[in-house]
Amino acid sequence: MLPPKLVATFFGRFDKSGSCWIYQGAHFRKGYGNVHVRAIGNIGAHILSYLIVNKEPLYPWECVLHHCDNPACGNPEHLFKGTKQENTRDAISKGRFVSNIECTRGKNLYGEKCPNAKLKVDDVVAIRKARTQGIGQKRLAKRFNVCYQTIQSIEHYRSWKSI
Repeated sequence: MLPPKLVATFFGRFDKSGSCWIYQGAHFRKGYGNVHVRAIGNIGAHILSYLIVNKEPLYPWECVLHHCDNPACGNPEHLFKGTKQENTRDAISKGRFVSNIECTRGKNLYGEKCPNAKLKVDDVVAIRKARTQGIGQKRLAKRFNVCYQTIQSIEHYRSWKSI
């Protein structure tokens, strides 16, 4: 059980302006919020949100899934518990699942072809134009629902090189 002050601080780190509560702290690579809890270590912000609100254990074979399909969302109303198999089925049904077999058989899964892509070509063009006009990385990251490092990579052509 976390102290109430810590719980309040944690939930204060979300942008609750929309139906999805977007975590404003650190993120894992695939866009999930990353929280460090002393007794646990690093944990997904959506997982911690689920655990705090539902007050039930999460076993190693269980996952916390999103109804909204937004990895950065921590709104407890958008979260539900499921097995790893259900998580995989959910990802497949939403077109977000990429198997290791597909990647090793030489499929070029980049840009819009990648099922995990959050951005479209038009978004990348708009981001690069906005950066030349002096609009900040963090502001753009919030607008396009990505982390500022993604904006940085796009700006410096480390990602979306073909655009």
